[in-house]
Amino acid sequence: MYSNRYKDEKNNFIYDLYGLDNNLIGMGNSDNILKLDIYNLIVLAANGWHGLTPANRKFYWNSVENFFEPINYDSNFNIDRELVHILLPASNQITDAFFKLENLLDDINVTELNNKLNFRGLDINISDTEKKVNKLKNNFENTKFIKF
Repeated sequence: MYSNRYKDEKNNFIYDLYGLDNNLIGMGNSDNILKLDIYNLIVLAANGWHGLTPANRKFYWNSVENFFEPINYDSNFNIDRELVHILLPASNQITDAFFKLENLLDDINVTELNNKLNFRGLDINISDTEKKVNKLKNNFENTKFIKF
């Protein structure tokens, strides 16, 4: 990537692995920052980190909650690939985001999810839905062991 050419002693990292700061996007509101961190973790667990790089981020201004909500764009999801890194910077809400997302994933009703997916036009059987949910959970568990 072109921006990687600007490395120096102080900025010696791969720019593709550096994302936007959820503290800024969430406008300092801890609830919004937590939502953004959870969104990032879901995208990472589905191995769509490409969509979290600044050049591939899109947002919608939510005037009711007064913050920018992410719109998924150009993530190149591949849930079957192993995740190897987490994007920086991590907000001060990241520990809470891990805990909250773990609970959300545990609460997924696979049958209900499968029905919603099929209702929306995706032809998928419940066994495949369950495999994808389990893979997402497994990928998420593996993110806990990747260094920030």
